[in-house]
Amino acid sequence: MKRAAILGLFLAVAASAQAAPEDRFWLLWEHRQTDEDCDGAACESAYRSRLFTPENDEWLYRMFGPADHGAIDEGQNPDAPRICQNNLEPGAPEYDTERQFLSDKLDALRGLIGVGVDLRNMRPPPGYSSSFGTELQEEFETRLRAAGLLVLDPAEAARLPGQPKLGVFFSFTDPDSSCDYTYSVFASLTQTALLSRDLSTKLSVGVWSYSSRPTAEAWLSERELVVGVADAFVDDFLRANGGG
Repeated sequence: MKRAAILGLFLAVAASAQAAPEDRFWLLWEHRQTDEDCDGAACESAYRSRLFTPENDEWLYRMFGPADHGAIDEGQNPDAPRICQNNLEPGAPEYDTERQFLSDKLDALRGLIGVGVDLRNMRPPPGYSSSFGTELQEEFETRLRAAGLLVLDPAEAARLPGQPKLGVFFSFTDPDSSCDYTYSVFASLTQTALLSRDLSTKLSVGVWSYSSRPTAEAWLSERELVVGVADAFVDDFLRANGGG
């Protein structure tokens, strides 16, 4: 109890001593000399800046990360030009991921180019042939590709950005038992993600999930139930990318 009280007092003092952070946003206009004799370091730039207050700053927070990657892809330095940065300590991060707003769950599907999925070894339920999984794999590939997604073997999907893999788990009870025969499906899309509090930590995490079972109001066969995963995934993918 004494340790907890001391820790609480320390946190309260630290919070009261630290001023609340303030965010301000600026528009920067760079006018760069483009003479033929300009050779990089000798180039001259003139800058004009204006302070502005956006109505909704959430999109600005979310824009910084993708903007960095876009600049790097174009061979540009996302931090240039560095103006009035003398107040930063050496090595201090210029973008605080902890202060970024939480994204909508569907944002995990935005920009997705493909997924790894393999249903060929799925165990067939009673009354279905051994080709149950293979036929479902074909159904999934048809639906996902029609939505513009690549469909790869899970091992091949490891080469895609984010290593997206769609796992589909179909289960059913033993029809010879005393219990009523039931079945259900659960699916999860995993992708790699960085911890906002520690960007050196990279994990494979579930970013999308779906589950279903037949009901008296909406009865579905075993095959229809599993194919419903593909339909739900495509619907959410299209919504996330402005097509639904």
